[in-house]
Amino acid sequence: MKKCPKCNEEKILVDFAKNSFRKDGLQRICRMCVKKQDADLFKKNKINIVARNKKYADKTIKWFNEYKQTLSCEICGESREWVLDFHHKDPNEKDFNIGEKWRQGYSISRLKNEINKCICVCANCHRDIHYKNKLLC
Repeated sequence: MKKCPKCNEEKILVDFAKNSFRKDGLQRICRMCVKKQDADLFKKNKINIVARNKKYADKTIKWFNEYKQTLSCEICGESREWVLDFHHKDPNEKDFNIGEKWRQGYSISRLKNEINKCICVCANCHRDIHYKNKLLC
């Protein structure tokens, strides 16, 4: 058991997040108090936080659009970026669908890591790959 100094409640140890820098290996404040503290901080700084997040997302979107302009389909050579997809070479290595996540605040480095697992193909070739894979199964 450990007492949270914020809510003054005695709580079980799993109610405290880990912190390897502290002597007991746990955060000083319980998870519920941290959650409330973070929510209060967000309310106070909502405008700045939303603006910062939008700026970050805009940077990622700009990078992604510019990157796709340098690509072409590895099968037929199509180069119009709006029809290009990323096909995972090994579906077991797939962490997320790039086409869905690039606008959702994923970092550029995380996107690059996922793109490295893929080949660039146009939408028609991509559908063709999946259709032929279904026939083989």
